[in-house]
Amino acid sequence: MYKKGTICIAIAVVMFSSFEVVLKYIAGQLNPIQLTFLRFIIGFLFLFPLALRELMFFLLDPEKVLQP
Repeated sequence: MYKKGTICIAIAVVMFSSFEVVLKYIAGQLNPIQLTFLRFIIGFLFLFPLALRELMFFLLDPEKVLQP
């Protein structure tokens, strides 16, 4: 269980730190609004499969999710 959390945190750190490097590289080529939109789209593409999986788990067995 802790291994999965550690891997998720490591992926988040790599993504955030690499985005800053890429941002400095393409800052003059794109509008700040475009960069913000790109950042949200990338976040959505990574988080949507996880959210969909949890939603399907909840819809299939809501009683199991609500138990502590």
